[in-house]
Amino acid sequence: MVGIDQTLVDIEAKVDEAFINRYNLSQGHSLVIEDDVAEALYRELTVNNLITHEFAGGTIGNTLHNYSVLADDRSVLLGTMCNNIQIG
Repeated sequence: MVGIDQTLVDIEAKVDEAFINRYNLSQGHSLVIEDDVAEALYRELTVNNLITHEFAGGTIGNTLHNYSVLADDRSVLLGTMCNNIQIG
């Protein structure tokens, strides 16, 4: 399966309740946050080595990832992304 999308990054990290409260986050759903908050949050995750996984995100990226996991089959996402993640 092949998909084309504007590529985003989904980040998984192990954090404690204090981290969640510090950034006014909540558990169990997606949130839209301001760029400056996202920069600070990502910086803290990186400096403290809290990131456990980074996946191609966006609608098509997520769909292809789920397809590959559920079907135990390969998929390809065509898109562009810089080496260093930039917020905003």
